[in-house]
This record gives sequence, C-alpha cells and structure tokens, in this order.
Amino acid sequence: MTIEEEIRQQAEKVLHWRRQQETAKELLARSRKIWEETAAPLTLAVQEVTATLHVYEERLRQTAMAVYEETKDKRPGPGVAIRIETLLVYDKEEAFRWAIEHGIALKLDEKIFENLAKANPSTFRFVTLKPEPKVTIAQDLEKALEGGKDHAE
Repeated sequence: MTIEEEIRQQAEKVLHWRRQQETAKELLARSRKIWEETAAPLTLAVQEVTATLHVYEERLRQTAMAVYEETKDKRPGPGVAIRIETLLVYDKEEAFRWAIEHGIALKLDEKIFENLAKANPSTFRFVTLKPEPKVTIAQDLEKALEGGKDHAE
C-alpha cells in the first residue's frame, strides 16, 4: 500500500467517525429537546413550590422571631429554635487601616478580619460584638412536629 492509499484509508475512517459523531449529536439534541418539553411543566412546578416554601419559611421565621423577642424563649415551637450568632459591627475603613498597620492586607479581607476580631475582641476597640438571634428550622420537621416542642436541627 502506498502512502497516499494509507492516508486515504485513514481519512475515510476519520470521515466515517465524524459522520457517526454528527448523528449521535443530532440524536442527543433531539432527545434533549423532547426531555425539556416533557420536563417543562415539572420544572415550573418545582419553581412554584420552592417559591411558596420560601414564603412559608420566612413567615415561620418572622413568627418565631416575634415570639422570641417577646418571651426570650429560644424554642418557640416544634421544629423551630433561636440560635444567637455574633454579629460584628465596625467601621470598615478603620478595620482596613488596622489591617494595613499590621501588615496583613492591601485590601480588607472581611472574613479573616472578622475571625480575628471574634477570637480577640479586646484587641479591636472599634469593633462591637452584637448578639444576633437567628431562627433555625428543623430539617426533619415531620419528626419535630410529631414530638411537640423538640429542638430544631
């Protein structure tokens, strides 16, 4: 076999597999289109249910927070708890100056700064540690609702 014949034979194989690839891609595209058309109502249903869920979760959080603010009860109902987180209140420019003075930044990395401030609050006189209540909702609400006023998870 001459080199030209070998090249021709290899080129024909490449052409064959390119056609195979094109056919497979066309089948996949048709299949995707059919799936998307079939799944469109389900996708819309998931979006609607998710939006409604967020509304009810927010309403539950607001109600639980109102009960906590009135009673200071950290377990205002089944599957719901109040967790107190620490919120740092500080002037970002002053924090940035502090970071530059201590050679740890050319730009304030808020996460690192806040971790340092939480760990050593007395070092940062311009930072106020403010308790911040957060509502948590149990992952297994069914179990929590069956058991009464259980812990949120």
